[in-house]
Amino acid sequence: MNLCNETVTVINQRYNQVDGYTEYKKTVIVGASWYGSLKSNVDSSGLKAANQYIVRIPANANFGGKSYVNPIAYWKLTDEEVKSAFTFANGDLIVHGSVTETDAQITPKLLHDNYAEVLTVLTVNDNRRTNNAPHWKVVGA
Repeated sequence: MNLCNETVTVINQRYNQVDGYTEYKKTVIVGASWYGSLKSNVDSSGLKAANQYIVRIPANANFGGKSYVNPIAYWKLTDEEVKSAFTFANGDLIVHGSVTETDAQITPKLLHDNYAEVLTVLTVNDNRRTNNAPHWKVVGA
């Protein structure tokens, strides 16, 4: 795909049933496209505005040796298996750039405090079956 020269970091969340808390796992992806814009809407309560981001990740991007699995399969992986996998799921986070903190250090607050562009995944379109430029399209705010 053209213009896929950005680095993004996907932050997958998993509930640790043994310890009873949400943990975060990062995957740095090299070779993505990042586009941000301001969307607005006027309704009876006034003007509403929010940043909207569209991230396209080619199927042949560099995933650092990890493999994509669908969200349902990802949540069923063991702690050992999740080290070599990632997914795109609603509610996960994507950061523009490379997150340098370890998985154990990552929290949503830390990401929003230290990185300029952080999106929450709202929708994911799996366009890998297309003949021309197979990719995932992730939309977030």
